Amino acid sequence: MSSAFIFLTGWAMNETIWEPLLPFLPKKVHIEYLSWFHLSSVEDIDQRVEETLQKFDSVTLIAWSLGSIAALEAASKKVGNIENMYLFSATPRFTKDSAANVSYGWSNRSVEKMRDSLTANADTVLESFHRKMFSRTDKEKHSLDSFFKQQTQRNKPLTDLKIGLDYLLEKDVREKLHCIHVPVHIIHGKYDRIIPIEAGINLAGHLPDGTFHELECGHLPFFSLPETSAKIITCTSEVVS
Repeated sequence: MSSAFIFLTGWAMNETIWEPLLPFLPKKVHIEYLSWFHLSSVEDIDQRVEETLQKFDSVTLIAWSLGSIAALEAASKKVGNIENMYLFSATPRFTKDSAANVSYGWSNRSVEKMRDSLTANADTVLESFHRKMFSRTDKEKHSLDSFFKQQTQRNKPLTDLKIGLDYLLEKDVREKLHCIHVPVHIIHGKYDRIIPIEAGINLAGHLPDGTFHELECGHLPFFSLPETSAKIITCTSEVVS
């Protein structure tokens, strides 16, 4: 039986963002990465996930930020055979919803302004966003310095960046959460300024089999605290066992 760990990254990130986590995971597990480049539409994101899931008999799905929304969407449709899900900095909807009394998340206008600003100065927009991902504790541990050494700001197509932001504006899987009947571990940083911890707590509470893990970090638990993050995965993953 073919099994795999499938990693879904966040907005504007490539697969190298997962590198700090990998040394603490089993060496013999097959790994696939999905990032959100070479896109032609918002729909490409969900389609890419579905096509990858269907390649394997058994999957542990590990997703972060934007990727967590795509993971929830796929799981709600029962695409492939997902055994476990580990969602870092997760939310079923990125923006606020005043009608549903959801006050956490970004305003639509903030995301739209960010998208529009990419054309004039993408490097500045990306750097500002990236710095917000790290808490003061992360910075004291030099996680921010490590991040900027690893991730290049340049040569990220504007079309892909804008499609990713459109996905965050449009996608809302809150009404589908009851359809997800696999174990879902929500791993969230206490000091997350991109997706507030309230979003992760609320998400875990609305999943049939959701568990919440709070870590002392910002938006990148698996980057800032890779060993701790890996222990959550290796202690509970059926693929590993």
